[in-house]
Amino acid sequence: FATDYLPKHGVAVAIPPGYIEAANDYINPAFEGLANGERAEDIMPDAVRAANEILIAAKEDM
Repeated sequence: FATDYLPKHGVAVAIPPGYIEAANDYINPAFEGLANGERAEDIMPDAVRAANEILIAAKEDM
């Protein structure tokens, strides 16, 4: 499977710089808040804003 299929049809996923930090520090905790009953409008705007700041800063550091 790996030697036949992957070279022809496999796709490598590129993770942008800063993604892991943004996800671990802001996005994943926000989704945990949703699972615990918090309202999306109360937690997501700040989480997305902070995650975007990390992604932008990481991209600028490249």
